[in-house]
Amino acid sequence: MNETREDALRRELVMVATPAPMAQRMKPRTLIAGAAAIALAGALMGGAVSAVALGSNETQAPVEITRSDIDAVTARGLELVGTHAELFGTPFIVSGRGNVVVELGPVPEGASSVAFSLTCVSVGQIAVSVNGGPQEAWVTCEDEDGDGSYGGFGTFIDRVTDAENTITLESSANLVLWASWAQQATRPAQSQAQIDALADGTVTAEEYDAGFERFAACMAGAGHPLGSIFKGTVIYRYVMSNEAVSTGTDVQCYEAEFMEIDSSWQIANADTSESTEFLRQCLRDNGIDPAYPAEEVDRQMRESGIDPRDCG
Repeated sequence: MNETREDALRRELVMVATPAPMAQRMKPRTLIAGAAAIALAGALMGGAVSAVALGSNETQAPVEITRSDIDAVTARGLELVGTHAELFGTPFIVSGRGNVVVELGPVPEGASSVAFSLTCVSVGQIAVSVNGGPQEAWVTCEDEDGDGSYGGFGTFIDRVTDAENTITLESSANLVLWASWAQQATRPAQSQAQIDALADGTVTAEEYDAGFERFAACMAGAGHPLGSIFKGTVIYRYVMSNEAVSTGTDVQCYEAEFMEIDSSWQIANADTSESTEFLRQCLRDNGIDPAYPAEEVDRQMRESGIDPRDCG
């Protein structure tokens, strides 16, 4: 079985999500995020969870989930962890819909990040924010294959604080989360080629392509070649095997050869990203002439009060 890994995690959320090789273990789906960097988290040992209906203060009943939903999200979480991290405490399973606020509390001694996985249980969209900050990401859950599987992904979040930590998911889809505090293994050092490409602070198309080719060659050399490579006009897409993730090959190759190049390239091209174009079209559909910079598009969405979940 292969899982799609569409985009690297944004640098400040890289363990990414979404990232970064451990990010986004899922069937193809639409990502709505500035640099397509996704990071989510769930309820953790010692944490608290509240689920309230969007736009109201009424508590919402938990979403009904099945044993297969729990098994699927747990398997994705354990696959994510693999040889990449040590877990702390007992992982939690949380289901919800609407405004799901996950109060994580402070980081326990020995842990440094959150490992989690998410599975969509219905069609809809999920918005994510971390520690009360601005919207970090949008995820669209859809049954593209008509098999009742709506997607999901897993990642680590390193951007945690010494004080209280809170993740908020505003969701029109039913979802189930698996999460645990974690300590990740030592990260591999960057190759000299990647360091050289980043030295001037700008990643060119040639450097992006060369970095990807080194990453692909590293994966192939380790016995886990990338599959279904598609070199799009801006971002390259590919799939990798579950074995590449569970053995840690993805981390070793991606971080050494491509992660920082990939993140820098996606951030630099955020203004023309798929997610930004989605929001621009949404503004047009609502009679608003969209701006060009991605930051201005986000501002227009906020000031107009348009909910991206209502976009086409």
